Amino acid sequence: MLEDRYDEAVKIVFEVIEKNAGGVGGVVPQKTVVEEVGKTGIISEAAVYRYISEMEEEGFIEKQKTNSGNNLVLKSLYKPASGL
Repeated sequence: MLEDRYDEAVKIVFEVIEKNAGGVGGVVPQKTVVEEVGKTGIISEAAVYRYISEMEEEGFIEKQKTNSGNNLVLKSLYKPASGL
C-alpha cells in the first residue's frame, strides 16, 4: 500500500534525525540527515527534503538557518499513523 511505503520512508528519515539529534531538543545539520538517508539508497534526496518540510509543518522539527546551512531541532518524537 502506498501509505505504508510513505510511512516507512518518513520513519527512516525520522530515525536518522532522532539518532543524530540525540533526542527531543537535540540539533542535527540538515545536510547530515540528507547524506545519511541517501546512503540507504531507498529514498531520493528530493523526497528527504520534502519529508523534512512536512515534518516541520507538522511541528515535529524546527529548521534553524545558519551560515553553513540549516540545522534541524527535534521538537517531538514521530509516531507513524499506521501504528496507532
